[in-house]
Amino acid sequence: MTLRLPQPSPFRTLTRAQWKRRRAETPLTLIDEDLDRLRGVNEPISLREVTDIYLPLSRLLSFHVRAVQELHDSTGGFLNNKAPKVPFILGIAGSVAVGKSTTARVLQALLARWPGHPRVDLVTTDGFLYSNRVLKRRGLMVCVGTASGTIPPFDPQLLAMKGSLFLTRPALGDYIADPAEKAELAAEIFGHVAAGRIKIEINQRYELGDAIAAHRDLESRKTTGTSIFVI
Repeated sequence: MTLRLPQPSPFRTLTRAQWKRRRAETPLTLIDEDLDRLRGVNEPISLREVTDIYLPLSRLLSFHVRAVQELHDSTGGFLNNKAPKVPFILGIAGSVAVGKSTTARVLQALLARWPGHPRVDLVTTDGFLYSNRVLKRRGLMVCVGTASGTIPPFDPQLLAMKGSLFLTRPALGDYIADPAEKAELAAEIFGHVAAGRIKIEINQRYELGDAIAAHRDLESRKTTGTSIFVI
């Protein structure tokens, strides 16, 4: 008889109901006005979601932070060396426009209210400032979308210091407001597609009758790239 032991894994599978019970007695310290300030553009989030998902997560993270702090203190006592504390760093990764910025801001607000967390800061990517460095003199920077977060306030003098740079943040509506201009731009785009200069890869094709399955695949992030309905 062969005894097969389960493979060890750091992962656990819980239902939403099981997970939200891990909140225990953690108080909800946010109100609707706080969420209005914390949520990103087109990133809906409710107090119920904060209660069911984010509060248990903040409790678990708080346990980790406390354990690291206690280990640091114990190690310092063992070595008779009180070294300065190092930050506890959390990284949030994900695809484009999935709510990473909102998640970060909500967790920051919740974790900052836990005892023993005197300071919780957000450290965003330095994409905007780094892009400035690689532009040529009198170069043009075009900012489209906010997938990496909104651009923080900056001194316009920075553009002059980096080489008299130009910065623009276009919106599609201003380029297609005129029907004639819209038709001209559309013809130019489809002309490039027809000539093979722009290649459109279609990763998923669905029959129109499979619309429900298509929406489920999209919501569960099973799709990649472009999806179309075949009519």
